[in-house]
Amino acid sequence: MASMYRNTNLEEIEVDSFLHIDFLKYQTLVQKIIFIGGIIGAGAVLIISTVVFHLNTFVSIIISFPFLIFSIAFGCNYNQDLSLIKYLFLLLRDPAVKLESRPTEDLDYIREKAKDFSDVKEIASDEQTAEAQKKLLKRFVFIIVGFVLFLVIAFVVLLIFKDNDAVIHHSI
Repeated sequence: MASMYRNTNLEEIEVDSFLHIDFLKYQTLVQKIIFIGGIIGAGAVLIISTVVFHLNTFVSIIISFPFLIFSIAFGCNYNQDLSLIKYLFLLLRDPAVKLESRPTEDLDYIREKAKDFSDVKEIASDEQTAEAQKKLLKRFVFIIVGFVLFLVIAFVVLLIFKDNDAVIHHSI
């Protein structure tokens, strides 16, 4: 009930945001359709794999994850200009021009910190750590893709070797 007496201003009100989740701000109509469609698709796959194919609940949840990942990657935004998948694409490749943005309030702070960077070795070590982080991120993405492929292959094998006569619920 404390929120009833809260004084909100116009900056706090975001019409496009769903439950104050920043990744759901600035969505286009197509992104909203992809996001909601992916969630509905994941729910449908979960119900169909559990009810129709009689798969284990854990396996059904794992099978529905690609729909959720797709809906989040293409239906959510990192900021006003980039979706999450475009942001990941920019992280994985080297852009020709690297841009950094800072709020205007931090200009004095940035100028003070620029004076502190007199040693070139510190800057080079920061670039090396950025390269190491990119390599680690690339490995992580490849592991996730490999895991999803493994799950899809396992699901196909389960469907091939499934014995339809083994489960009899009622007999007359």
